[in-house]
Amino acid sequence: MRRWTSSDHHSACNWRRVHVVLAGLLIVTAVCLGRQAPAAPVRRPPATSRLKVTQLPQPSTAGAVSVEQALLGLRNLPAPANHRLDLPKIGQLAWAMQGAMVTAGANAAGAVPL
Repeated sequence: MRRWTSSDHHSACNWRRVHVVLAGLLIVTAVCLGRQAPAAPVRRPPATSRLKVTQLPQPSTAGAVSVEQALLGLRNLPAPANHRLDLPKIGQLAWAMQGAMVTAGANAAGAVPL
């Protein structure tokens, strides 16, 4: 069995110092990395400039069916099929919702008050 000498003691102390210094460097690095300045935000054009405005056709306000008959007919409608709505039908639905929102006293733009 080998005896412990003073040179072994100095060697062990040196390794402890190295470990303490390395641990300190790791801590300082971690702190510095955590405090980096945030990256500059990406500038995007406003949403209004990216949106395409579509002019809706004027609503159809006169028809052969009364409001009561149309509402009664809603009960007998089949489930929606897998076909696209054309622009006049989309426009009519949008105008109808606009009117429904206004008469109900809600915001016509569709915003929900907080």
